[in-house]
Amino acid sequence: MQADAVWVDLASITDEGLIAQTIAHAMNLTETPDGAILNTIITHLQRRNVLLLFDNGEHLIAALSEMAEMLLTHCPTLRLLVTSREALNIPGETAWN
Repeated sequence: MQADAVWVDLASITDEGLIAQTIAHAMNLTETPDGAILNTIITHLQRRNVLLLFDNGEHLIAALSEMAEMLLTHCPTLRLLVTSREALNIPGETAWN
């Protein structure tokens, strides 16, 4: 099965609360009326074979780690590639220097 790849540019994000919105924007998803954008992202990714590339996330590392772990927990076919100067320190992570 072919995977879709989605680039999520985090370099200009200064508010960690905007990570979910940035992911949704990169995937061309819109917020639902209840504002639960994270649920929309998870629902979208749960049955898809997707590679998310989180680029330049070192300044958001704690929140990005939480987001990555949550997405990987709920989306079994999701794969992440994260470019950062710091590791996420989540289960299953392989860090390359």
